[in-house]
Order: sequence, then structure tokens, then C-alpha cells
Amino acid sequence: MRSRRTDDVCQHVQVKCPAQAISLNLRATRAPQNTAMSFFRRPDYQSDTTQFINKLKEQKPELDAQQQFGRSLLWDKEVDRGVWKEYNEGRVAQKPYVYQTNA
Repeated sequence: MRSRRTDDVCQHVQVKCPAQAISLNLRATRAPQNTAMSFFRRPDYQSDTTQFINKLKEQKPELDAQQQFGRSLLWDKEVDRGVWKEYNEGRVAQKPYVYQTNA
């Protein structure tokens, strides 16, 4: 016995070959995607740390700007490529065993 959905699809489409009929039948008999929310789904978990950070950002909206300023002090620096190249050219190769004396 065919499902009602399969019959509806087959009535509206002209089948040209047996392979097409099989393909249509397989597509029509697949279970529909479940778009409803699962009954057993838990609410999204947030750790204590995440809750603390979110609360802190609500209390101090300027915190992001302060963090970016602090980062710029240490990390966001312009690199002088010429000086960097000279530094790499002046580098002395390390000996294979640094504790060996030259005696």
C-alpha cells in the first residue's frame, strides 16, 4: 500500500523511465524534516564564568573599549620591516651544543 503523499506526487508528475519512478518514490517516502522543537531540549547552558562576564559587560559598557586600548599598548604595534630585516641578517647561528667550550 502506498502512502498518500507518494500517490499525490506520482499523479502530478509524468514518469518517463523506471529509474525516475524509483527516484520519485524514494523522495516521496522520506520522513519530513522535524522542524518542531524537541520536547526534551534543555535551555542553552551558560557557565558561571559566562554569566559573570555578561553581567560585567552590562554594568560597564566601556569595558570593551578599555580592553582594546590595553591590547593596543602591547600588541598593536607598527613593524618597521627594514629594522626587522637588519636584525635577522645580523643574527649569529647557534652552536649545536651550546655548553661545549672552544678549547
